[in-house]
Amino acid sequence: MIAIMLQGCCASKAAVDEIKLTVQFTDVYCWLNLMPGGPGSFHITGEYSVKNNEPTDFSDVTISRIKVIQGGNELYSFRPAGEFESITLNSNEERTNKFFVRDHLKINPDLDSERNIDVLFEFTADGKVFCVTEENIRIEKAY
Repeated sequence: MIAIMLQGCCASKAAVDEIKLTVQFTDVYCWLNLMPGGPGSFHITGEYSVKNNEPTDFSDVTISRIKVIQGGNELYSFRPAGEFESITLNSNEERTNKFFVRDHLKINPDLDSERNIDVLFEFTADGKVFCVTEENIRIEKAY
C-alpha cells in the first residue's frame, strides 16, 4: 500500500497544516461471512503504521470512524475496535496498530460483492480530525 501524507478530507486547511503524520496501510482485508447457521455479515480488518513527522508528541492517535464506499454511496459507517484503542507517538516515532469491526455488521443490500470498495479512515490526533482513503479493496467471501 502507499504512504499518504494527510490532506484535508475531514479537516480544515489550518488543521491539516498542523498535523504532520504519515499513515501507511500494510494490510486491509474485507470479507462477507456467508457461512450457514446465521445471517451473513460484513467484516473488515487490517494493519497500519503511523509516523509522527512533528518535533512534538501526539498523545492520542486513533481511527475514530471507518466509512465503506462503493460507487459513490456510503454503505457503512462505524467506529472500529483496535489492538490499541489509541496510540501515543513521540517526535519522529512510528508505530503500528490493527483495526477490526467491533460488532458484526449486517450485509447491506446495496453492496455489490463483485465490485471493489473504497474505505475512508477518519483519524483523530489530539482532537484534530483527518482522513486517509484506501481504494479498490476486494471483497472476499467465506462460505
